[in-house]
Amino acid sequence: MKIKYENIETGEIVNQIDLLSTQEKFFLSRSKFPLYSGGFGCGKSTILVLKVIQHLTYPNNYGLLGRLKYRELQDTTQQEFFKWCPQNYIRSYSKSQERLYLKNGSQLIFRHLDNIAENEIKSLNLGFFAIDQVEEIPENVFLGLRGRLRRVVEHGNLPPYVHQGMMSCNPKLFWAFKLYRQQNDPDYELFESSTLENKENLPPSYIENLLSYPESWKRQFVYGIWDESLLSDRAYFPVEYIQEQAQRSIKKIRDFEGFTIYREVDFDDDYQIGIDPSEGVVDPSAIVVASMRDSQVVATWQGMIQPDMLADKVAQIGRIYNNAKLVPEVNSMGIATLVKLKQIYEGAIYKREVFDTIQKKKIEKLGWKTSYANKVLLFDNLLKLLRENKVRINDQRIIDEMKTFVWSDESKASGLGATEGYHDDMIMATALAFWGLDGKFQDKMKYTEPPKNSILGTLREIQNKNSKQFIKKS
Repeated sequence: MKIKYENIETGEIVNQIDLLSTQEKFFLSRSKFPLYSGGFGCGKSTILVLKVIQHLTYPNNYGLLGRLKYRELQDTTQQEFFKWCPQNYIRSYSKSQERLYLKNGSQLIFRHLDNIAENEIKSLNLGFFAIDQVEEIPENVFLGLRGRLRRVVEHGNLPPYVHQGMMSCNPKLFWAFKLYRQQNDPDYELFESSTLENKENLPPSYIENLLSYPESWKRQFVYGIWDESLLSDRAYFPVEYIQEQAQRSIKKIRDFEGFTIYREVDFDDDYQIGIDPSEGVVDPSAIVVASMRDSQVVATWQGMIQPDMLADKVAQIGRIYNNAKLVPEVNSMGIATLVKLKQIYEGAIYKREVFDTIQKKKIEKLGWKTSYANKVLLFDNLLKLLRENKVRINDQRIIDEMKTFVWSDESKASGLGATEGYHDDMIMATALAFWGLDGKFQDKMKYTEPPKNSILGTLREIQNKNSKQFIKKS
């Protein structure tokens, strides 16, 4: 496909370009958020600005072209735009405002996005936006701009107008990966290219130099491959363990009030529940129920919920699964969940032993308090169970989190955690649910004693006894 730009007064061709195959598909895309990903020199910035010019041909349109840093915006993206935008389209350009005025009434603002104010984003009324190197941009900036696509644009004799947020990136595991690779939302359309697709427009010495680098580097920055293998140098779980779990997984039996059930309760089995609470606003909370007999995930729950309300969900599923033992994380918001559980739950709760520096003695406290040292210990236990094929994860959400769970130097991750833009609540709850089940730490496991005289506990004992008799008779 060839794009030609004419002098709007004389009709003379002033600029033209032959698009690569992937560039053509991106240019013609009418999806809401097209993303062009690829290796070095594959023409990402070029096709992005051509798409911007396409939007600016609609009269009285208004859009934003941005990049993280001011210098990179000015030296690279902005220069690429002015290289291709015909001068006779432009009425004026205000450098102080970084604003371009076109003769048809359309406007384009250039913005570096490392310190763009939230109020500025909220005040925008956009027909489109374009972000170059979006992997450098925080997700909240994208979400803010996404909510500003509200301008009424008249199309006249042109095709009906489609609001778009257009982006380019180098292959990297960042927040957009889940939108374009793990979700099946037609609004998010991915176009992948490699450096080699554009080799006819690049110096042979440039290609030769790139191909001299290690294979893992070439996969990412030459071939433009964008998958979980990019985590291989930091990944905690070996890929073969993840593949094994995907193959061994069983299908869910049913859904029950938000829970995914993989196996019904067996009254001759014991269960342990891992609980990863959150504040219920940004990160989801997670509940994972594991069989202590065969180390299999039998039920799961994930969602946004207040910490005290999470306790109600835990108690609900815990009672169903034989008053299961609980291992709740009690960092931060977990305290509120634990306080409520102590009031409403009849089953046992995990106790940890700590040294009280004031009393100069060891004392017991409820719940799992995550630190760097014990988080490594916690996941080492899960890793051992995976290595020996003693566990069955079943839930695909947990398996997906295994792919993006990495060694991390972020303080909040305590040495291990989800890569940027991902969650680890399900895998954390799973590790807690399986804690101690390999036998190595079983003798160190301590729990509260369930109340023996509670009315609800007595009713549960009767129900369990009757259910056992019913199952055996059947």
